[in-house]
Amino acid sequence: MNRHIAGMSGHYVVCGYGRTGESVVAELRHAGKEVVVVDSSEAEIARAIEDGHAAILGDSGSDDTLRAAGIEHAGLRG
Repeated sequence: MNRHIAGMSGHYVVCGYGRTGESVVAELRHAGKEVVVVDSSEAEIARAIEDGHAAILGDSGSDDTLRAAGIEHAGLRG
């Protein structure tokens, strides 16, 4: 998974895969965008992976976690 994410560019990082996060991911994927899900729940990460998404287990407030999700190469940076 880490190699796959490291090769991504212009993707979206979605923090949380609860009801709202899952909906956001579905809309982005429907629009043809690549997505990496970040969540601190092992169950939510397992569900995201089962749904076919790249995912990272960790705290979305952590710089290390966001770097692992490829934030430095993600799209729509401010």
